[in-house]
Amino acid sequence: MVTIDGGPGPGSRAGIDRRGALRIGALGLGGMALPDLLRGDAGSKRAPSFKSIINVQLEGGPPQMDTFDMKPDGPPEARGEFRPIRTRVPGTVICELLPRLARLADRYTLIRSVFGNVDAHNFDTTQLGYPGLRMKNPAMKSIGGAPAVGSVISKLLGPRDGLPPFVWDKTGGSQETVQHGYVGPVHKPFLPGSNRGLFRLGIPAQRLRSRMSLSRSLDRFGRGPEASGQMEAMNAFSRQAVEVLSSGKLGIALDLSREDPRVRDRYTAGAGRYRAQSERFLLARRLVEAGVRYVGLNWGGYLGFDTHKSNYPGMRRILPPLDWSLSALLDDLHQRGLERDVLVIVWGEFGRTPSINKDAGRDHWPAVQCALIAGGGLKMGGVIGATDRRAAEPTRRPVHVHEILSTVYHHLGIDVEHATLTDSAGRPRYLLEVRDPVHELL
Repeated sequence: MVTIDGGPGPGSRAGIDRRGALRIGALGLGGMALPDLLRGDAGSKRAPSFKSIINVQLEGGPPQMDTFDMKPDGPPEARGEFRPIRTRVPGTVICELLPRLARLADRYTLIRSVFGNVDAHNFDTTQLGYPGLRMKNPAMKSIGGAPAVGSVISKLLGPRDGLPPFVWDKTGGSQETVQHGYVGPVHKPFLPGSNRGLFRLGIPAQRLRSRMSLSRSLDRFGRGPEASGQMEAMNAFSRQAVEVLSSGKLGIALDLSREDPRVRDRYTAGAGRYRAQSERFLLARRLVEAGVRYVGLNWGGYLGFDTHKSNYPGMRRILPPLDWSLSALLDDLHQRGLERDVLVIVWGEFGRTPSINKDAGRDHWPAVQCALIAGGGLKMGGVIGATDRRAAEPTRRPVHVHEILSTVYHHLGIDVEHATLTDSAGRPRYLLEVRDPVHELL
């Protein structure tokens, strides 16, 4: 069993108060210091992974029967207004509003039977796999809540090549950021929308190093040998922060103006009103190509898929831009030879009701949803699972949310079957309750 210590729990007095006054020139990332963001697991013996994840949440919850689980022979409310079209994979059909993705069907696998979804408009299903602290009955509330998958990856694998391990891009999103849970605020994500100005401050590297040296001197002042090891560790994390700011790798990855305009247009030219959000797919590709391990991405922000009213007009507005920009991402990764190293997951909070309500919309339906899985060197070009004729319940090979997240860990080389984290109460905890990857993909 591999055990990694977690962060301090609620009410803990661990830490050094005086450090709060000296944080690399008071530069903060999402409410914490950059050294804290970059602090990985210094005691881990694991060899670094060179794989990456792009985990996309389609905000609002897309209707499964109007996207990837068409029911042409089902009842009218499930059959809907859209016709199915054939894809490159014989026998597989998807919605007519997704023609580009239809042509790329051999580069992804569809899972039509995802269950275990959290019934709320938040990122709990896709980024935690558990009900978060905002829910009525949050998971692991007494120890600070379940950690986001990106935070776990930050804890277990740490930063790579001077880049934060976990980036969460919720630009345009209506919800708060994901929670770090019991692993502690050290493993919060880097937020591009909030922290982009950090790289425009123009602080010379020598000045940053001087501040770090001063911080180190103050930490040593009046402290005995007992604290020296902790201080050395803190200084090491500060050096990593200076490396990020002085190397400029993250700043370069975040700067979309450096991208070839022709490539940028491939992501956005057909995205219409979602052009700005669709550039986030390009940003995700730049981040993983630079070395970020895990990028969580919110797309269709301000509940673009939340079609309680006028479901069909809503899908006609949002599905063509998704088709354009997501297919551009899959094409781009393939052309750059990254399709084996980068695993892409695309899904939502939950599915949508098989029936149409009085407002011509579809309501929340946590019983089942679809997920699209691409890349990662996994088996592509198939369909896993099935639902009944109304797309209401799984009928073949139900796939739990945790199986998908276990596949994320598996791709990064984390032994999810045996790895544990020690929570703030001193107890070892497995990363997920269902610890089998989706074996059909392996």
